[in-house]
Amino acid sequence: MKYKGKIVQWNDEKGFGFVQPMIDSQRVFFHISALTQRGRRPANGDIVIYTIESDKQNKMRIKHMNFSGKQARKTAGSRVRLLPVMIAIGVIGGLLAMAATNDVPIVVPALYGVASLPAFAFYAKDKSAAKRGKWRTPESHLHLINLVGGWPGGLIAQTHLRHKSSKTSFLVTFWATVLVNMLILACYLEPSILQTVLQSDINVYR
Repeated sequence: MKYKGKIVQWNDEKGFGFVQPMIDSQRVFFHISALTQRGRRPANGDIVIYTIESDKQNKMRIKHMNFSGKQARKTAGSRVRLLPVMIAIGVIGGLLAMAATNDVPIVVPALYGVASLPAFAFYAKDKSAAKRGKWRTPESHLHLINLVGGWPGGLIAQTHLRHKSSKTSFLVTFWATVLVNMLILACYLEPSILQTVLQSDINVYR
């Protein structure tokens, strides 16, 4: 049976909250993993449609939840899934093309490919743990593997698994690690960039 209610208490940091049914009834607990629409994070005041189940302690909690009406259409329209995958494939494909012409050692694209596999696996494991209420993968671990070259796999995982794809604080750090990784790669491919930066710093302190 489906119910309709309003989110009245949402903890974005911990990823859980409560929904107050439209009818006069007790509020119901929900975890972010119950939300099937992942275009954005929940917020207090959102109207949702949901089903409920009984947990191991025989307490009622939300099993599946969707945004209602205009909120659902807005969420669906905000999803752009193809572009992140194209970015990830484009970076690795471009490095492979450069390796084929001996512009970069083959170890460079290999590093991105090899690091992307465990990155995707870590995201998948973390999502599974979130659904089952198990021990989560620390976000710092995800950011570290993104930084060393696994971010294409992480980007694909965010899009394909719909995990860590709408939490603003995580995404800001994620794209910061991508930027740092790309700067390191650029300095490796063109050492004069690093020399220019260092020379500028020297001139500033003279």
